[in-house]
Amino acid sequence: MTPRLIHPVSVKIFRRESPVSDPDFGKVTPTWADPCEIKGQVFWAKFEALSPSGAGDRPQSDGHIVFYADEWAALGAGKGDEMELENSGRLVITEIAPKAHYGGKFHHVHVGFVRRRGS
Repeated sequence: MTPRLIHPVSVKIFRRESPVSDPDFGKVTPTWADPCEIKGQVFWAKFEALSPSGAGDRPQSDGHIVFYADEWAALGAGKGDEMELENSGRLVITEIAPKAHYGGKFHHVHVGFVRRRGS
C-alpha cells in the first residue's frame, strides 16, 4: 500500500549551493541552484487553536508540507533551503521528518517551514 497525497499543489524548491562571503562587510550571501518543482500537500499551522508549547527539540513552524519520500530524496534539499508556494511567498525549511511507514519503508516526508522574514 502506498499512501497518497489528497490535494497536491506545485511547490518550487530553491537549494543553496554555496555561501559567498564578502570580506569587506562580513556578509554571507548564498548562491542558489536552479529551482525544482515538486508536488506536495500543504498544512498550515492553526494559530487560533490551543496547542502545546514548543518544549523539546521540535522547532516551531508556520506549517508543513507532505512530499513523497522518493521524490524528496531525488531533490537533495535540506534545512535552510527555501520553498515557494503560489501566493504565499518564500518559506524556509526548518524540519524534515520521515512519515508513513508501511512495508519496511517510509513513503512520505513532512517538511516544516517558517515564512521568510524581511532581509
